[in-house]
Amino acid sequence: MNYEEAALLFMQALKSTNKSKMMGNMNQYSKGENAVLAQLFHQDQEEIAPSELSKCTHTSTARVATILNSLEEKGFVTREISKEDRRKIVVKITEAGKKEALKNKVIILGNISTIFEQMGEEETQHFLRTFAKFVDLGSNLKGETN
Repeated sequence: MNYEEAALLFMQALKSTNKSKMMGNMNQYSKGENAVLAQLFHQDQEEIAPSELSKCTHTSTARVATILNSLEEKGFVTREISKEDRRKIVVKITEAGKKEALKNKVIILGNISTIFEQMGEEETQHFLRTFAKFVDLGSNLKGETN
């Protein structure tokens, strides 16, 4: 097998018009506002510092600040002065934010479940094993390919 050709075919499959739209739709749940909301929804703490959100979502602090401004305007989060350290700002998710995060989670899980259902049990299990290995091997790469 020519692995460079396989890599090229893989990249072409991801970039084809319909497929890249599907990947973009799925990707929207792991980036930006949705990623921040999901992190706030699923964390164990009641509040979190913006810098911590930046680390958790692999997003720059400047981008997190922009996202938080937007989420605050929509009523999904609040920012307050920390009770423990008045020099720090903490972010809290509102009830409306929790509803939005849950709605987003239901949508993405529903979409993925539908795809897996169409693939069937055996292919889904094989895909999950192979994809987990792909991600694991990719996380071990050094340099800009990561």
